[in-house]
Amino acid sequence: MVDGASFKSAALGGGDYGSMLEVAKDFGPDLFLWAGYDADALPMLEQAKAMRFTPKIYLGAPPGWPIGFGTSKLSDNVMLYGMWAPSINDVSKASKAFYDGFVRKYKAEPATYFAPLSYSAVYIYADAVKRAGTTETAAVIKALEATSYASPLGETITFTPSNIIKHQGIKNQKILQWQNGRQEVLWPFEAATAKPIYPFPKWK
Repeated sequence: MVDGASFKSAALGGGDYGSMLEVAKDFGPDLFLWAGYDADALPMLEQAKAMRFTPKIYLGAPPGWPIGFGTSKLSDNVMLYGMWAPSINDVSKASKAFYDGFVRKYKAEPATYFAPLSYSAVYIYADAVKRAGTTETAAVIKALEATSYASPLGETITFTPSNIIKHQGIKNQKILQWQNGRQEVLWPFEAATAKPIYPFPKWK
């Protein structure tokens, strides 16, 4: 593993990723992981394509993807991690019910996983207060410990100890991949909506 060169994000007036990509290309990594802003996603891919940089896995970790990113052919086969994508509707009734309700109300699909995540958080707390019969902290915590909620994130949320905290809810993020304009779930396998395209194809 090697730490690549830093770069100035396009969101902050930058946009030249050449030196950083050259360092990565020279190293020949199996996995290339970049962290930046949504504004970096397409121009970085354009520059990677221009220099024919094709790691076996190209994984982006922005806080969000630019609007319409999936409509660009450059998005194909880029991996990412997150908590939810509309493709989860294919394997989760709870996700489908949430998605359909969201679209009916707002006339648009959720832009990120924050919508089902926030909905789950509010629902879980409200349900715990209802079961506890009070908002008193100790009673609500006890009710939360008994939670088993089939969430629209496509997983059942419970609270158990982890290596870090006593009441860990969501245990993992999901590994996804842009395929034909859609974020497909690759892992966990029980929630997979597509098989991974690997290695990242050579640029044409």
